[in-house]
Amino acid sequence: MSSAHKQTGLVAEEDLFFSEGQRQTWGPWQRAIFGEFEGIAYEYTEGKVTWRRWFLRWGQILLFVTYNGTAEAAERERTAVEQLLSTVRPEVGGEVYPFHRADIQ
Repeated sequence: MSSAHKQTGLVAEEDLFFSEGQRQTWGPWQRAIFGEFEGIAYEYTEGKVTWRRWFLRWGQILLFVTYNGTAEAAERERTAVEQLLSTVRPEVGGEVYPFHRADIQ
């Protein structure tokens, strides 16, 4: 998991998407919401490896989350990974940011 902080303005939906070439490799995206963060998710298989990628936003914060494993492990760990993502909170120095997902258009 990594993050970026947009210096001006809020992270827009178009900030979540990679180049057309990557999207063709990754296939169709799905809407994803985990706690206060929302965005898009991809799931695809390369060889024997299942990849799951999330691009999530909240205000000026953009999260990049990647998971990979065998198809069996990915399915077995799906619930645990999604529960973990649901615990992520938008904080800086222990303080929650002063706006909510509903403020993002």
